Amino acid sequence: MDSYQIVVITLILLAIADLIVGVSNDAVNFLNSAIGSRVAGRNTILIIAAAGVLMGALSSSGMMEIARKGIFNPEMFTFSEVMVIFVAVMVADILLLDFFNSMGLPTSTTVSIVFDLLGAAVAVAIWKSVQTNGGLEGVVEAINYQTATAIISGIFLSIGIAFTIGGVVQYLCRLLFTFRFEKYLKTYGVAFAGAALTIIVYFLLIKGAKGSALLSGTTGDMILGNVYALLGVILVVSLVLVFVLVRFAKAHPLKIVVFAGTFSLAMAFAGNDLVNFIGVPLAGYQSFHIWSKSGVSADVFTMDQLGAAVQTPFIFLLLAGLIMVVTLWFSGKARNVTDTEVNLGRQGDGDERFRPNFLSRMIVGGALALGRWMMKWLPEALVRRMNIRFYQRIAEISRDDRPAFDLVRASVNLILASLLIALATSYKLPLSTTYVSFMVAMGTSLADKAWGQESAVYRVAGVLNVIGGWLFTALMAFFTAGALATGIFYGGPWVAIVLGLIALAFFVNSNLRFNKKEKETARLRAQELKPEKQERLFEVLREDIVSMLSYERAIIHQSMRYLNHENSAPVKKVEKDWKKFEAAAAKLKKIVYKVVLKKSAHSHEYGVALLFNQHHIEDLRMSLKTMVSLMVEHEKNHQTLPERDFVKPVVALKKEYDGFAERVIDKLAGDQLLNIDDLLHQKRELQDHLQATLNSLMVIASQKKITHKQAIMLSEFVLLLKNLVAIKARVIQNYQRGKDAEGTILDALV
Repeated sequence: MDSYQIVVITLILLAIADLIVGVSNDAVNFLNSAIGSRVAGRNTILIIAAAGVLMGALSSSGMMEIARKGIFNPEMFTFSEVMVIFVAVMVADILLLDFFNSMGLPTSTTVSIVFDLLGAAVAVAIWKSVQTNGGLEGVVEAINYQTATAIISGIFLSIGIAFTIGGVVQYLCRLLFTFRFEKYLKTYGVAFAGAALTIIVYFLLIKGAKGSALLSGTTGDMILGNVYALLGVILVVSLVLVFVLVRFAKAHPLKIVVFAGTFSLAMAFAGNDLVNFIGVPLAGYQSFHIWSKSGVSADVFTMDQLGAAVQTPFIFLLLAGLIMVVTLWFSGKARNVTDTEVNLGRQGDGDERFRPNFLSRMIVGGALALGRWMMKWLPEALVRRMNIRFYQRIAEISRDDRPAFDLVRASVNLILASLLIALATSYKLPLSTTYVSFMVAMGTSLADKAWGQESAVYRVAGVLNVIGGWLFTALMAFFTAGALATGIFYGGPWVAIVLGLIALAFFVNSNLRFNKKEKETARLRAQELKPEKQERLFEVLREDIVSMLSYERAIIHQSMRYLNHENSAPVKKVEKDWKKFEAAAAKLKKIVYKVVLKKSAHSHEYGVALLFNQHHIEDLRMSLKTMVSLMVEHEKNHQTLPERDFVKPVVALKKEYDGFAERVIDKLAGDQLLNIDDLLHQKRELQDHLQATLNSLMVIASQKKITHKQAIMLSEFVLLLKNLVAIKARVIQNYQRGKDAEGTILDALV
């Protein structure tokens, strides 16, 4: 088998992998609104989206030319050179998109493929110019700069436009509907839904009539030539249809909009973005087909014919559509990316994934100052009326069962994303469906006051992280594809095959690891407290606290080994045990606050005991974190340890500390909390020994028998041990009080 035949087979396998990673990332574009508003069950939403994806895939033939001639001029490259570009692009695209999927961050598959193509083509053009002494002119001629610049500028311009329009339209819609929109559904709701369906159909006409394998050229031209007349008819039909469904079938007008919008955006995604996943492999397949008939050497045969219009075989589009549908249904990473966008746009409080940063704080502070300034100039009566329109009732359903946002916002998200994409397409303006969908969703979130003062810095930080990721996508795609193209250019077809197989192996391994992690997450969720267990929280959490104390004991053990000059290996085990401790502490904190802040039968004493318990655990975590940092930094900085003679007093404490730690664990594990006087006596004795050791260290340091840094390290270690002993004693005492309060509640319930 010819080496280039193997390259083509590798490209086909890479196309399948790229379809999976691409759909996993882009599914957020059309699933976000339906899933966030919980308009229906997940399976129902996926069925509607899958139908749209399949229809879109069959209508995407016209977009495939971008991969062949949109970024570079194929006539400037030989067959061997375009194959270098195509393999480098596919390997870089899979690695980059899979990384973003694992992080749960939405990025643009359009930006990724454009900069992959640009980076690989520029690299090949440079090295070709070097070999032929062609100079910079050859590189300039090889790249289609005009088209590439238009695509890139259009993509990034859409960010600000989508965010602004999303915010303005959502604000007006919320003023119209308020958060108590049910009473307006039979009036405003019908008109709104009718207009929304008209926009969605317009979107489908514009997106579906161009390059579709389902529509003939004559039919497509007829549709595009009579758009406004058709829209007038569609508006009347939509209004009548929605009115009939609401009046006689008791249908919800906004649900109709969300279902239709999900279908249309899914169709647009597949129709517009399928080129990002299979355009390059198809171009490679077509290039091989053209070259194999020529009888000319691969290094000589130029690819002029790639510049001609080529119809993509229907079977390829169908198979790609089916793979996308299967991925949409089963991909855990697609759920991961969707959860990120839904979480950033949710209405109300909850767990914040992103940490605030300087820029997010500055933006929020500036926005608050601007808002206060504007309020001074607006009439008080107008401000009151506006605030009333934005009044939200406190939901009676639990926080876990509450939708992230309501159907009004979901509808606006879908309508605006569809309209902006359709308008850009009609004017032949390139854009990223991910950027438009995400920024519309963020704009509507801001206008809906989902970003309150309590959460704004976290949400803005999240948006900045995502946008920063988009810039990172462009840069990494360009340089990664360029580097890979360089290796293949000088290594030949077999290097291309090896790199393709490495990318596939990475993709498979990444998904196996992610699925394993998902199963563990699902197991932890299954262990979450049921209502009947919430009154026995101290008993339920005992196992978690015992595990945490076991990890703490292991950290102390490994730290002592390191101090005793048993090489640096114990430090790595310290870090490993610390990660386990942190995971257990995070789980405990989430459960405790969830129960304490929830309406339940808990007494005030019981709630306070729970909070004190959490406070002591947090103290334990902070002290342990300081100790772990002390060990890790010392080892990473290659600093010397004190001689063993000076460490002996500290290491000698291990047996006594282990004895105390073991008794604490036994007391909790065996629920032996009726009498802890003996444990408190042991604690006082251990504290005295720790203080004596600290005193002896001060004497050694004053005599300059050890260095200043060594003295600081040993004394801090002993001080942290003292703190840990005191905290564990407080945990036991508080646990005893909490159990007493728990018993009082259970007696009352009986």
